[in-house]
Amino acid sequence: GGAPGFWRRRAPLGVLLHIAAGNVDGLPAYSAVEGLLAGNVNILKLPAGDNGLSVRLLQALTDRAPALAERLFVFDTPSTDLGAMEAMARLADGIAVWGGEGAVSALRRLAPPGARLIEWGHRLGFCYVTPAALASPAGEAGLTALAGHVAETKQLLCSSLQTVFLDTEDFAQVEALAERFLPLLERAMAKYPVRD
Repeated sequence: GGAPGFWRRRAPLGVLLHIAAGNVDGLPAYSAVEGLLAGNVNILKLPAGDNGLSVRLLQALTDRAPALAERLFVFDTPSTDLGAMEAMARLADGIAVWGGEGAVSALRRLAPPGARLIEWGHRLGFCYVTPAALASPAGEAGLTALAGHVAETKQLLCSSLQTVFLDTEDFAQVEALAERFLPLLERAMAKYPVRD
């Protein structure tokens, strides 16, 4: 389908092993859903700090779409269980890994020959803001939460924000946002001070 001269084709990789970080609630489920959307069979290795949220989210999804259950396998296996990690990796055509260089290096050693390593994390994170959203009743609360996220994460997580994009061509609106956001950020930084 699509416009003349364009075509669309879904080409699943095959079996995708997800090794997600546990520093963001729901991230493991999000990773598995991405794999499902691409048509892959998904093996999800839960992180130590998942607290069951990913299992509940994926259970709710498969309750609504039972056919997805045959393409989704979830394991609560510690990363220190190298035998289990190697067994899961041997099944994979691709490994989606969330985390820093240490996690990526460890998975690169486990990946079977020919398996693709799909790295997530430590990329430029951003927030997209519209002038209408800023003017809405929830605008101030949203900016306060944004400042809290920046301060609490110290911009070190794979989900951390480093950039705010404002949908405008009027630089005066950019300056107004900066003047409005700075005091919120300063208050948040006082609540979550940077430690050496």
